[in-house]
Amino acid sequence: MTYKEKLKLWRKRGGGALEPVLASGAVALLDAQWIISHAEAGGVLAHRQALPKEAFLSFADLVEATTDNGSLPVGALSYPWLTKDHPDPRG
Repeated sequence: MTYKEKLKLWRKRGGGALEPVLASGAVALLDAQWIISHAEAGGVLAHRQALPKEAFLSFADLVEATTDNGSLPVGALSYPWLTKDHPDPRG
């Protein structure tokens, strides 16, 4: 599929509703492969502002990841901070 076709599919599946919040910077999506690699290397997930740029997906990355499988390439994870200084100090 071309980028244009994937963008059309992204929007058909509801991705267009995410575009304003992604463009605003209020939400940033992490790359699952980066999270896995970071964890395998013994890394602890820091707060968003402390993560490197390569930890995040661009809008173009999301569109490119859109396939014919019937869903958007987006997942959500939300968890409370266990201490005031770090969400999971034990990793």
